[in-house]
Amino acid sequence: MSHHRPKRQRGFTLIETLAAILVLTIGLVGLAVLVSNMMTGGARSRYMSEAAMLASEKLEDLERYPAADRPR
Repeated sequence: MSHHRPKRQRGFTLIETLAAILVLTIGLVGLAVLVSNMMTGGARSRYMSEAAMLASEKLEDLERYPAADRPR
């Protein structure tokens, strides 16, 4: 009688592969949301900066008027 040990199979099971794909998918979706939020925030920041600059220019224009002509 020979004691024949079965060879241990190497590799990944289907469950391990699916779990890895799920983790990767969740990470990629999170990254996509982050990039989208960064782009939206960048555009909003640009608009806020331009609005502040235009308001500052308008205040400088108003300061040029003599005190008697300024609206109250």
